[in-house]
Amino acid sequence: MPSKWWGGMSCKGDLLVDAHRFYIIDEKTVNNSKKMTELIIIMLSNLFVNLVDLLKATPLLTRVFFKVLFS
Repeated sequence: MPSKWWGGMSCKGDLLVDAHRFYIIDEKTVNNSKKMTELIIIMLSNLFVNLVDLLKATPLLTRVFFKVLFS
């Protein structure tokens, strides 16, 4: 299966990989809407964590981000 990108995470076959954790996506998980909702929440929280890590790494970008956010 070709790899696809979902918000900074790559999906190769049935293994979803991001910078912090590995998730195995099986057929039960995909068919179960509650588990799928949990997976989406986990993916969004990981995107937020990655954004925070990026802002920590670049102080100038942090100032610009908060200036735009709160102006």
